[in-house]
Amino acid sequence: MNKIIRDKTGSPEIAFNVTFKQYRKKPVVVFAALLDEPVEIETLEGTMTGNAGDYLICGVNGEYYPCKPDIFAKTYEAI
Repeated sequence: MNKIIRDKTGSPEIAFNVTFKQYRKKPVVVFAALLDEPVEIETLEGTMTGNAGDYLICGVNGEYYPCKPDIFAKTYEAI
């Protein structure tokens, strides 16, 4: 199995042959709420913790997952 490792600066170092192309996320609408207290969330990847200030997102398939506010701001906008 190939691995992606981090160099001393924290940048990813890819030690196998791969070609990257640009992709844009499809515009989908999700529902989200700002958390005001910590919660444990059963996600498709296992139990995750959402902290106060994180967003709780209900995805396109009805799944729930937490999202840090900086990532949320870069990815979503209110409609």
